[in-house]
Amino acid sequence: MTTLNAILAATLVGAMLGLLVALWAGISMLAGLGGGALIGLILGFGFMSLPPMDKEPQDLFPKD
Repeated sequence: MTTLNAILAATLVGAMLGLLVALWAGISMLAGLGGGALIGLILGFGFMSLPPMDKEPQDLFPKD
């Protein structure tokens, strides 16, 4: 095996490993986002089921 073939083989193996890691990271990121969306949905429904407030909420920046 010549040096050029060795470099080519190493490059191909490295590219395949890089693609595999990128795919795995993408899938795990999507799974993480899915988990976050599920938690957000549960929290959203929880806040929707709360009784309405008695008084009006105050402005953060009241106008003088």
